[in-house]
Amino acid sequence: HNNGVDCTACHTHAAGFIPAGGTSCIGCHSSAQGVRRAVVGEFSLSSHHVHGAAVVDADCLACHDMSAHQQGHVRLKNADDPMNLARTVVLTGDPKVSSAEAAKLEPFCLACHDSNAAGGRAPFADGIIPAAIDATIWNNASHRVASMTCMGDGETFGCHSTGHGSAKRTLLAPANASQPQVPGDPLREEEGMCYSCHDANGPATTNIQSMFGRLTHHKVSALDQVDGSRIECRNCHDPHKASAARTLIDPDTGGVWTAGGPAFCLACHDGAPPPGVAFPATSSGTGFNKSAFVGTTHATQLGGNTCRHCHEDHGSASIAMLRGEYIVTDNNNYAASDYAACWLCHNATAIVSNNNRFSDLHKKHVSGEKAPCIICHDAHATFDAGEPGLINFAFSVQSGAYDIQLGSGRNESTAFVFTNNNTRGNCYLTCHGKDHTPKDYTRGTGAGVDCSACHVP
Repeated sequence: HNNGVDCTACHTHAAGFIPAGGTSCIGCHSSAQGVRRAVVGEFSLSSHHVHGAAVVDADCLACHDMSAHQQGHVRLKNADDPMNLARTVVLTGDPKVSSAEAAKLEPFCLACHDSNAAGGRAPFADGIIPAAIDATIWNNASHRVASMTCMGDGETFGCHSTGHGSAKRTLLAPANASQPQVPGDPLREEEGMCYSCHDANGPATTNIQSMFGRLTHHKVSALDQVDGSRIECRNCHDPHKASAARTLIDPDTGGVWTAGGPAFCLACHDGAPPPGVAFPATSSGTGFNKSAFVGTTHATQLGGNTCRHCHEDHGSASIAMLRGEYIVTDNNNYAASDYAACWLCHNATAIVSNNNRFSDLHKKHVSGEKAPCIICHDAHATFDAGEPGLINFAFSVQSGAYDIQLGSGRNESTAFVFTNNNTRGNCYLTCHGKDHTPKDYTRGTGAGVDCSACHVP
């Protein structure tokens, strides 16, 4: 007997104290009755606790304390100290609508999802050890500091909404997926879940959703991924680890990213992307493999966050997620705004209007002959390692999109060469019907940009 309740109304000693006419927890909670919902069916939803096996009574008792059963409140054990009633969580309200009730659940969740995972044992009959959340990192994470908790409504104070099962992945909230849909992510279980907070309405201060609506962006939406590409928010960020100081994770290992420079971007853009990340078959520029960028002029001159000098993180109004316009079509009437991405560092007047290291030939090519920068330059690498000027004709020749051919007997490596201790350039191409056999020039001293004025190598 407990608090005057006659337990034998449901249980009989003759049946080994199993509920009369039922099979303990499963027998009662397989169907709805009064305020009691049919919990057992939730373990077959898209994501759920207890995998690959039917739920049994022991699974229920792994989490639920029965010392005051049917007294009006859900009571949850601490997996690290299950017999200690002082550590039992007693819910007096609904954690899906009450942030105060949701906050009670954090120590309960972390008792299993910590480094020792429920005392080093699998809590359920499926034998699976829970995924570990580093409590120390979580305590310093941005979501935790913002008073987010494990469980909540999926909009304001928590990301997960049930310990049983959800129509979404990883037990995300709401379990019935009733939030307004996001195109390309109708259940709001990937980027849509992040947009719950990182949109125009907040509470996050940055509207990330709008960035992914720009002309070019990382393709996190299923609508974009029909071209074979794939990347998700979780490839770069971990909501349990990200802090204001350390927003990124290592895409290869999942650990907190502590390094700087282009190495983070090259974790994917090195020709061997991490599992789950894929690129489309074609690109609008010189390709997705930027491994040759290391050691080039831009890499050594632009300092720590090299890639971000030119590219946005999430999305851009320009091609290739650039921070400014960059025209790549041939026969384009020159306007300075067409190459705004270049002028973020380089001086448009010095390069196009005045003499510089290329004499007056930038003006002749870009303005007079209407040739875009990409015909001659690859911002990420030269064709031949160590060659100054980032000169690379491979893309323009191989793409076939430009009126340019290699000179007779020449290849991408020998179509342009520096001689006389790199003070003279020699070009062997046919461009717009004009044969360069060769065209040469003496390199001047006006580079048009002083990287050291803004950047520390």
